[in-house]
Amino acid sequence: MNALGRHVIVELYDCKPSLLDDVIYVQNAMQNAAQEAGATIINLTFHHFSPYGVSGVVVIQESHLAIHTWPEWGFASIDLFTCGESTDPWKCYNVLKEAFSASHGSTIEMRRGQLELLKKNNYKPSSISQNSNVSVQNKQSVFNAKNQENTISREIWFTERDENLALSLKHKGDSLFKKQSQFQKVEVFDTFAFGKALVLDGLVVATQKDEAAYHEMLVHPAFTFYKKNISSSESKKAGIKVLIIGGGDGGTAREVLRYDFVEKVVMIEQDEIVTQAAQSHFESLASALENPKLELIFSEANQFLNSYSKDDKKQTFDIIIVDAADTIQEPILDKLFFKKLYNLLDDNGVLATQCDAPRWHQERFVSIINSLKDTFLFNQNNKTVLPYLSAVASLPTGMWGFACASKNQTIFIEQNQDFTSDFYKDLFYYNQEIHSAAFCLPNFIKNLL
Repeated sequence: MNALGRHVIVELYDCKPSLLDDVIYVQNAMQNAAQEAGATIINLTFHHFSPYGVSGVVVIQESHLAIHTWPEWGFASIDLFTCGESTDPWKCYNVLKEAFSASHGSTIEMRRGQLELLKKNNYKPSSISQNSNVSVQNKQSVFNAKNQENTISREIWFTERDENLALSLKHKGDSLFKKQSQFQKVEVFDTFAFGKALVLDGLVVATQKDEAAYHEMLVHPAFTFYKKNISSSESKKAGIKVLIIGGGDGGTAREVLRYDFVEKVVMIEQDEIVTQAAQSHFESLASALENPKLELIFSEANQFLNSYSKDDKKQTFDIIIVDAADTIQEPILDKLFFKKLYNLLDDNGVLATQCDAPRWHQERFVSIINSLKDTFLFNQNNKTVLPYLSAVASLPTGMWGFACASKNQTIFIEQNQDFTSDFYKDLFYYNQEIHSAAFCLPNFIKNLL
């Protein structure tokens, strides 16, 4: 062909968007294309980006195949670079055009390393010079034997990102769970660093390795403050009632139901598919979802609260836990929302809520805290709202914000709660020292607030 390599630049149009946004499908399509062209695959590396799009490269002995997709445009840009006469890049093109259901494509082929412009030198790597007694034929035999022994190296990545921040997790290359609910896309990946990861609309919300650092810190500080408000004996006699907003993966309910004096838990989860994913792939997270003390209701939070508030027989709750998140499209954690919860709290009641990442979504974090302060009548002499932090490595920036709010009593970090029981020894993250330290805020957060 009078050149060292052939470079075919491909643009595919009107592709099926869902195929372009499926990193595992894209990886398989590129692998099939390389094999169909007769290439020897060395390595596959693919990234899925949040909210959508895939980038990847197939390193072949004859050079490489690379792709980047724009699902929102139904467009894929592909480079096919092969060396030698045995590999045909046009076979790759035909496979990929069909795989992505493209209506049409445009291509251009270039010769790379035109021989009439090159002059061969006498360069030999030192390893060959030092082993000159080994015949070329023997070396090729050794190379082929090693290739047969080794499997193809695959690197498949999920990347959560916005315009300023990204978190990439390498996973094992298979989608364990993938369903599009009426609210969001729900996925589960098996990652190398964090175990199984639950991903909602491209955002990591829980991983096996560190979900307890989130769920324990959302739940147990509120119980510690509540038990300080009333005596332990009174709490056991009362049989307290707990309301959970969100928490469809089951982690919050699991922590709440560790307390044997909890009589009833009502959990309001918007998306049943999230619960299905947890029950299928997160045994620890979902362990409490079948507990007879738990009443699980699938409903949008405000819809449930509006309906519940009109019920003449409605009950109040001793503790309310908010394990739901604001979104840019639908902010719910505002003063109106917290006022509805305030009205459902018992006189000695305590509310706990997640407050997003103070380093990542500062405005959202501050807005939630201020909404709580407005609702729970926070002032210099009556500190009924306390923000606090936990370290959750798999969530953006590794720092996550929470807050506890008491309906009628000032809450203090100092308390006489006994942390020596076996109950606390069984926890992953929360203990007496963590309880005290979590409420020590760095200056930048104090300044934000």
